[in-house]
Amino acid sequence: MKIAILTTQYPSDENHYAHTFVHRRSLYFKEQGYDVTVLVPHKSCQPYEFEGVEVIQDQASNLCRLLERFDVVYFHLLNLYPQPWKNGALLYNHIIKNKIPSAFYMHGSEVQSISKSRNFDHQNNLKQILRMVYKDVFFMPQMKRIVKKLHANGTRFITPSHWMHYEAMCQLGYSFEAEIIPNGINTTKFDVNELVDNKKMLCIRPLNSNKYAVDIAIRTMSFLPSDFTLDIYGKGPKYDEYINLISSLGLTERVKIHSEFINNNDMPNLMAKYSYFMSPTRMDAQGVSMCEAMSCSRVVISSNNTAIPEFIDSGLNGILGDSPEDLAENILNVENDKSQKSIIAKEARKSMVNIDNEVTLSKELVILNALNSK
Repeated sequence: MKIAILTTQYPSDENHYAHTFVHRRSLYFKEQGYDVTVLVPHKSCQPYEFEGVEVIQDQASNLCRLLERFDVVYFHLLNLYPQPWKNGALLYNHIIKNKIPSAFYMHGSEVQSISKSRNFDHQNNLKQILRMVYKDVFFMPQMKRIVKKLHANGTRFITPSHWMHYEAMCQLGYSFEAEIIPNGINTTKFDVNELVDNKKMLCIRPLNSNKYAVDIAIRTMSFLPSDFTLDIYGKGPKYDEYINLISSLGLTERVKIHSEFINNNDMPNLMAKYSYFMSPTRMDAQGVSMCEAMSCSRVVISSNNTAIPEFIDSGLNGILGDSPEDLAENILNVENDKSQKSIIAKEARKSMVNIDNEVTLSKELVILNALNSK
């Protein structure tokens, strides 16, 4: 079976971080013996290979001419743009017109408006207002029409959580069935045998959006005793804002920001040094880094919202809370009960084995094979 994966960006030697969750799928499908090609809309024809995966970058109209070569296409964050050369709508419409078998994995942003779901970063300046108008007025109505037509053509939809499925239907104003398959976790790589017993907390987050709730992680520290520490690893334009927040709360000695990206391969060794992994959020369809920390048997702390409770049962395999004060209280309850702390770490690991890459990606392949056999 020849599989085309359609996405807006993909890892390269220059940028290892672009849609790594898509690359994991490409590698797995190839390991299972399938022919995989990634198609990325681009201003000019620039094909390349990354870790054995063929990637074709070209204008959207040129990529359309390639689609009949494949048995099935798989959408992963293929976005819509006003510029014709990178507008994913051309590819969606070509697939609809020619009834090419397809699957659509809904990660979140491709089916969410800013005003209803992603207004946590909105600011009253011209750039942000134009961004919201583009997404809500141009993007969303087009995506609603595309999803309806894909559904009518027999496209199979997949989402990482029940919350994301419900959210997508609410945002699009359209009901459709979807398979719930979380993004898989490499539990072989993310495997730390023993939970170190300390009061050190780790947070690995981009510093570019309020979505990642780094401010909540910092504020939680102000409600914890002075022997708790927090190390934040990440880069982005909100660095100065968070440094000022740390200073204003008198946490300079206990909360440090390390302005660097951590390679995914290096994360398990870093996580091994900490008991706790701080991963609060204002909105998430799953929380992959959170799940990777759980796979490493860390005690993960996150927010009691959106899809997070589908992956964390508070007090059993992690800690949830509704506010910084609530999170701090729950952390102290666990820290003061070493038996519970140990149980949470073990249960966290067990729950992630259930969504190991082998488990989730084999389910995705079942769907792709079923489309191909029609």
